[in-house]
Amino acid sequence: MRRSGIRERSQLKIVNKKCCDLYLELRSNEPNPPERLFHYTNSQGLLGIVAGKKLWVSHADFLNDSSEPRYALAVLKDSVEKVTRALEGDSIAARSLRGVWEYVDDEYKKHGPHVYVSCFSEEGDLLSQWRGYGDQCAGYALGFSGSSLRNLLARGKGQFMMKIVYDEQKQWEEAKYVLEQIVSIANDVETRLPDAEAETIEDRLRSAIFAEIIRLRAKFKVKSFEEEREWRIVQFIPSESEVKFRAGVEVIKPYLELDLGRLPIDQVTIGPTLDMTLSNQSLDLLFTNHGYANICLKKSSVPYRQ
Repeated sequence: MRRSGIRERSQLKIVNKKCCDLYLELRSNEPNPPERLFHYTNSQGLLGIVAGKKLWVSHADFLNDSSEPRYALAVLKDSVEKVTRALEGDSIAARSLRGVWEYVDDEYKKHGPHVYVSCFSEEGDLLSQWRGYGDQCAGYALGFSGSSLRNLLARGKGQFMMKIVYDEQKQWEEAKYVLEQIVSIANDVETRLPDAEAETIEDRLRSAIFAEIIRLRAKFKVKSFEEEREWRIVQFIPSESEVKFRAGVEVIKPYLELDLGRLPIDQVTIGPTLDMTLSNQSLDLLFTNHGYANICLKKSSVPYRQ
């Protein structure tokens, strides 16, 4: 009995190590970000970023598109079912996947996803974004150096950058790849672990799948939003005590403030506004006052309409 317990702990250690390695790999293998990424915001948000040197990340369940989490979870649930059907009936991987969605629901209800995101676009002058963030003709698209912004993130603190996927086939392929990597971890210990001792391993595998479902639910969006060409900074919450709250139109919204130091802003697009000259002047003073030099200020090509 003692020897089997030692063997179980040894296999669990192997599974833990492989799951942790996969976790880090999947959060560091994004393609290089574009030269510039734009963050659409209003006057208050701009002041917080420039003067306060803080970047807000909003709870992923409280983004403007309320259908987004439901869409992503539906894709992921379908992916889990397809991969499960291809597995041998009583393998550790099959048992882990068969029970994973109940596990996900339970973990979600108990602890929540605790994923916070800040959204960026490769496009700096989109009408749809001005409508969403223009705030009565006081909207701005802050242009950041993509690579410099990414370099400010601390992976060890649960921060990373990812590119949004809109194509459903690509979403399925990515989800399938992730699930198959976890299945491979399970298969590696299958022949070395008696079924009676497998429950702890199955729980660890479900935990790994849950972590990836939470990550991918923040990465998959419906194709109709493809024009945004969105990237996100993601923060997995390190501590409940750091959560702040702000008033939303319908509900109070939780968010975090990321203190990343001086942010690599090099361009600002001024959204449709009544007085472009005055807006340009105020921004020039603001950036100069906070030590920014040579910020390129551009006027939106979208005409102002009352």
